Amino acid sequence: MKILAIRIKNLASLEGNTEIDFTAEPLCSAGIFAITGATGAGKSTILDALCLALYGKTPRYLQAKETGIDIFDVQGSTLSQGDVRSILRDGTAEGFAEVDFVGIDGQHYRATWSVRRARNKAEGSMQADLITLKNITSNVDIPGKKQETLNEIVRLVGLNFDQFTRSVLLAQGDFTAFMKASKDEKSSLLEKLTGTHIYSGISKKIYEKYKFEEQQLRDLNFRKEGIVTLNEEELKTLLEEQGVLESQIKGLEKEIENLTTEINWHEQLAKLQSNHLEANAALQLSTEVKVNAHGRRQKLLVTEQAQQTRSWVDAQRHAQQQHIEKTTILNTLQETITSLLEQKEKLEIHLLASETDLKAKNIALSDTLPLLEQARKLDTLLAERKEQADSAQKEVESASVNVNQQQKVLTEKQIELTNLSDKIKIITDWKTENADRSPIADNRNIILSKLQDAQKLLAILQTSTEELDVLKHKINTSETDKTTTDANLDQYTKEWESLKKTYDLQSKELLLIPIETLNLDKVEADRYVENTIKAQGNWQLFYNAITDLETLNQKQQKDQSDYKIKEKTLGELAQKLVVELAQKDTAAQLLKHARLASAENVETVRETLIDNQPCPVCGSTSHPYAVHNPQLENVLVKLEEIYDEKEHLHLVSYREHVALEQVFKTLEETIQSQSEALKIYEAALENKKQAWEKFDIAKENPSITNEKRAEWIEEKLQTLKAKQADLLLQIQGHAGQKQKLEASKIKIDQLKETIDNLANQVKDMKNSIALYTEQHSGKINERNKAISDLSEVEKTLSPYFTTSDWMENWKTAPSTFVEGIDSFAKIWEENAEKFTQYTLQKGAFEATLKELENQTKSLLAEFTIKTAAYTTQHQNYLDLKQQRETIFDGKSAEEVEGQIKKAVTEAQKQLDLLKEIQQQLSTNNTKASTQKEELVAALISLDKEVQNTSQKTEIWLGDYNKRNNQFLTIAELHELLTLDNYWIENERTALKIIDDEVTKTTSILVERKQLLEDHQQKFLSERPFDELNVIITTAKSDVELQKHKRGEIGFQLQQDETNKNKIDDLLTSISTQAKITENWSKLNEIIGSADGKKFRQIAQEYTLDVLLAYANIHLQVLTSRYKIERIPATLGLQVVDQDMGDEVRTVYSLSGGESFLVSLALALGLASLSSSRMKVESLFIDEGFGSLDPTTLNIAMDALERLHNQGRKVGVISHVQEMTERIPVQIKVSKQQSGKSKVEVIGI
Repeated sequence: MKILAIRIKNLASLEGNTEIDFTAEPLCSAGIFAITGATGAGKSTILDALCLALYGKTPRYLQAKETGIDIFDVQGSTLSQGDVRSILRDGTAEGFAEVDFVGIDGQHYRATWSVRRARNKAEGSMQADLITLKNITSNVDIPGKKQETLNEIVRLVGLNFDQFTRSVLLAQGDFTAFMKASKDEKSSLLEKLTGTHIYSGISKKIYEKYKFEEQQLRDLNFRKEGIVTLNEEELKTLLEEQGVLESQIKGLEKEIENLTTEINWHEQLAKLQSNHLEANAALQLSTEVKVNAHGRRQKLLVTEQAQQTRSWVDAQRHAQQQHIEKTTILNTLQETITSLLEQKEKLEIHLLASETDLKAKNIALSDTLPLLEQARKLDTLLAERKEQADSAQKEVESASVNVNQQQKVLTEKQIELTNLSDKIKIITDWKTENADRSPIADNRNIILSKLQDAQKLLAILQTSTEELDVLKHKINTSETDKTTTDANLDQYTKEWESLKKTYDLQSKELLLIPIETLNLDKVEADRYVENTIKAQGNWQLFYNAITDLETLNQKQQKDQSDYKIKEKTLGELAQKLVVELAQKDTAAQLLKHARLASAENVETVRETLIDNQPCPVCGSTSHPYAVHNPQLENVLVKLEEIYDEKEHLHLVSYREHVALEQVFKTLEETIQSQSEALKIYEAALENKKQAWEKFDIAKENPSITNEKRAEWIEEKLQTLKAKQADLLLQIQGHAGQKQKLEASKIKIDQLKETIDNLANQVKDMKNSIALYTEQHSGKINERNKAISDLSEVEKTLSPYFTTSDWMENWKTAPSTFVEGIDSFAKIWEENAEKFTQYTLQKGAFEATLKELENQTKSLLAEFTIKTAAYTTQHQNYLDLKQQRETIFDGKSAEEVEGQIKKAVTEAQKQLDLLKEIQQQLSTNNTKASTQKEELVAALISLDKEVQNTSQKTEIWLGDYNKRNNQFLTIAELHELLTLDNYWIENERTALKIIDDEVTKTTSILVERKQLLEDHQQKFLSERPFDELNVIITTAKSDVELQKHKRGEIGFQLQQDETNKNKIDDLLTSISTQAKITENWSKLNEIIGSADGKKFRQIAQEYTLDVLLAYANIHLQVLTSRYKIERIPATLGLQVVDQDMGDEVRTVYSLSGGESFLVSLALALGLASLSSSRMKVESLFIDEGFGSLDPTTLNIAMDALERLHNQGRKVGVISHVQEMTERIPVQIKVSKQQSGKSKVEVIGI
């Protein structure tokens, strides 16, 4: 890799275009060249440009990267202090860095880094930087995005950024420090030089991974210890108990099934009995409804017969309604006729007045015609005179305007001349007053240029002063931080030693706790608690059985007492039922005979009756009872009511008897089943007693009563649980102490890491303080130079100013001072130009004024003549106008004539309108009279129709009342006729539904009675319903209890199986985790550490060995006397003096020149290490020669000459005078004004 050229534009102090061409003389043939210049001139900017063009970043700006720290840019925007774009020079709009180089493929390339501001203006915001690449050999641009271009440059150069900074930009000064640094400083420097920081990270990661895996293994063991399982004996007991429970559950479920069948029979019986009673009640209800509907049947019959009068009644109502409406119309019509007559009389009066008015207006029109003719002649003459007067007036006005305009122009010109004279006087006075300041205006450009340079110097002075304060503050802060960090280091060291001591003591105390014994005691306590819980359950079952047996005995005694009482009540109810049945049969016989007699005697006679023929019994031709006999039907209804009452009483008694009989049988069966249940309960009680007595706790404390034994068992159980909890607490306490001990170990390790970090921070702070001190000295020099340059500027500009304190005024407000000078110079120039201009304008104004005065006199004479002519014509017009005003008050003839004719026309129209209205009133009167006659005739006809229909209705009503022996009034008839055919049809349907309901309920009663008898014949159960419920409830409770026990046992077995599976899984995981932890433990022992030093030490030893191999090759070229070696097991260096029989010497015994050669060899070795795949032909050595004496400088130059002989072009960056004098070809960077620098290539 070889650098051919470097081009720079507007970067840092290098303003404008700068080019360094290594292919042109004198650089082309020079093997060694120097980059020289004062401190801060911009030597390192050349190397920044080289890195920017190739990699888009520089070492200096990478060091400046710090989060949250920004620097101000234009327009209030900011840039990060590590942003390479801030290298663009202030006050410029664009810049670039461009490098031509030879790639690994032998072709020439040009890499360019560029940056610009928005709109290519210096005040624009900073835009994104760009990277481009071009093949110069083929003249082809290589396309690609920014990162793609950077990757391609790295490929062509053959070095990445880190390798480039180590291979091309040699850190010879760092190796000088490395040789004589302490152990930790050597480690830090070597890590920086070789990039081996990754090994520290690996070491820390391995340590952290080992700790993580160790904690995982510890957690798995702790989880395993907390899982409890059953032993073989416990498992066998549980399985046997589970089998017994399964057998008991099956037997109980079979018993429940049988009991459910019997209960279902009882429930069905009760349901059928209820249905039978409901059907009987429904029949009674439907019969009662039928009786209650008798009145509705009578009303329906009368309504049907009254329908034949509907047409007469409707006709009567219609006629009456028509009569009312026509009477109303007739009254309204009479009012209308009266109104028409009144209107006719008023109209005749108006008609007479209108005819008189028309005649008067016609006479007025004839009298006005002569005056109209005279008025028209005068109007014509007035128009002519008016036109003449207006024309003369316009001429006068025009002349007046011209005179006024001319006078106005004259006045304006006179004022302008006066103002111009005043301005000339003001400028003359001002120039006389400021004559002593004229040198400032004459030399404005020189003064402003010098002041601009002075302002930059003043800014540098202020900046230097501020930065000196900042650096002083940083030095003080760093020293304070160093003191604080030292104190923290001591504090953390003491805390680490204290924690370490406490940790060792706690470890010994933890070993004294008998954890194995505690675990065995815990298992035994768990077994006691479990047995006590089982005994408590069996006692509860035994005690419940005793209680249930006593309850059943008490219930049997109560049922036996009820049985005797209900037996007596049943006998009394049976006797009452016999009496009520006899009464019911008697009432039925009476009703049956009455119905037969009514049917045999009356129905036969009714069938022989014929309308309008005499009755064989009474001889009447009217037969009102041919269809209905009210007296007979009332008798039958009464007998039916008596029968229904007796039947209802019998039915109620029958129901009571059946219900009581059923309850009696149920009690009898219940008592029998209770006796059998007592035997079963006594057997079960004996079994539960035996199960209870199997437990050891049953034999303890026999003096306790049954009622208090449960409480005693609970107290004993709580005591055992307390002991169990205490043992568990001790075990958990041991685990907690163990966990705390592990946490303490982690904290100790963290403190150790913190202590190491603080120690490194102290070293970094020492370096920072040294750096700040050096920067402070540089800033003092910069400030002193700025003060000297400002004094020179003051000396140069003082002759131009009249006051001696002008410099202080400028320093107080530079911008205001410069603006004042610039403003004065501009005013001086403007006044000089205005004076010349105003003098010329004054002469022109004076000539113009004479001409304007002559024109004004001529216009005034013309205005006087035209005014006199206008006055004469206007007076003639006024005289004629006054004569015209005497006729029609000055109104025009056409207007007056039009008004009179209009009045005549309107009077004629009014007369015609009144005649038309008169004719319309006559017509309307005739129509109204005709309508009145028609309405009177219609009312008479309607009266006759109402009388006719009313007579027909009264005749029918009299016949109906006589025929049916009733008194039906007209109002009742009209009320019946309001019921329409729809109501009649609905009423017939409703009465039919009532009859059908009686038939339906009778059928349902018969059907349900049959179902009840069939069900009673099956008789599936002899035990009463209540007893069955008690038995099945007990059985279900027992089966649920057994299932609960079975579930508990199943859960215990399932939990035991799950716990065993968990333990198996955990053992597998523990085995796997133990292997993983062992592997990481071994790796941690070899290279792992909390601070990362262990692996870093190993890696750096190997890296240093490789570096020394390369360095010895270069050292052999530079001098054959020495060979560099690493001190075994350290990073220290020693040299072998081959001229002294391979004597081993410390690096501290080397002279200054020898140390330079060794450090240079190390730097070249690092370059070879970083670019082992290629040859680097261009090298730059930045600083490192400042402390060399003349003899050592000679040795250094000889060494550099040897590098040139190896085919490398070497650039030395230094401001050492002796060094630069030895190198004939130089790239000289010299400071200019305004912070600029200039680059030139010279050959001495």
